[in-house]
Amino acid sequence: MDPHNRSANLSEGPGLGGGGAVPGWGPSVRAPLSLVMAVISLSSIVLNSLAIAVVLRFQVLQQPLNYALLSLASADLGTAATGGVLSTVCTALGSFVLGRHSCVAEGFFMSFFGISALMSISMLAVERYVVICKPLGSLTVQKEHGVMGVMVIWAWSLLWSLPPLLGWGRYSLEGINASCGPDWADPSPTGRAYTASLFVFCFIFPLATIAFCYGNVLKAIRKVSKLGFALGNKVENRVVMMILLVIIAFLIAWTPYALCGIIVVIYPRIKINPLAATVPIYMAKSSGVYNPLIYFIMNKQFRVYLLKLFCFSKSSSTKLPQPIAINLLERKT
Repeated sequence: MDPHNRSANLSEGPGLGGGGAVPGWGPSVRAPLSLVMAVISLSSIVLNSLAIAVVLRFQVLQQPLNYALLSLASADLGTAATGGVLSTVCTALGSFVLGRHSCVAEGFFMSFFGISALMSISMLAVERYVVICKPLGSLTVQKEHGVMGVMVIWAWSLLWSLPPLLGWGRYSLEGINASCGPDWADPSPTGRAYTASLFVFCFIFPLATIAFCYGNVLKAIRKVSKLGFALGNKVENRVVMMILLVIIAFLIAWTPYALCGIIVVIYPRIKINPLAATVPIYMAKSSGVYNPLIYFIMNKQFRVYLLKLFCFSKSSSTKLPQPIAINLLERKT
């Protein structure tokens, strides 16, 4: 069977730009796209594997506040190891050649790991809001809180990934027919209800949570700074820059994909060029690369133990300093 015909008949719906062979999609298009996805996938696998290995290797890093970071790295690793690798191969071959059931499986895992990553980022924001702004008084984040937070993250992801397997919504081909995901173009009332709910509860909700929490963290830092407890403009600027990077990275990675999806939901007859629809898909999957760069590699604490993992640090007594923003606010009390 011709792979292009097989991919065209694979799914009941057109998905995000998918649903048919792409005119003129020859090796000159497939090769660079496959190479880009290969670089994204390999980088994500290496960086997130290192992050997980360092946290698991050094007990001092296994703090409740780092559980959400471990959850994020695991979700990004799952995305790259399943959908990223599969997309690389299928893009090189010219279509999704593994059949309907494999497409549904990939769509499920991409949604499951993708939502888990988004909710992990949201949980990180909530934890820092609780620790720094102290809305719950003297409550500190304990091990049970960290474990419960991770359980909520993955349960929430499962809650929104399972419905297409049970008849509410469906998974289908996306972009240039080399990957699968939620069928945003499903014209049925139940399909449109599912994709609209997915947009609200798995994009708008975490985005609003991140904006609220980090907005209050920035206000707290500025308030303490005005009281004369700042550690210096350099430190304060570094904290602010880190928060801005988190928000900007989130928006760059997921906004194009979410907007394309909701546009298709609102205007189900709209035709998005498959190559154009592939760009937001790639941007979403690229989050697995810069998430570990922002949350791990740019973190001095993590870099110390990363060097120790490879025996580049001879000191065995290196102590883990507390986060800057926490120290800054503790001086207030």
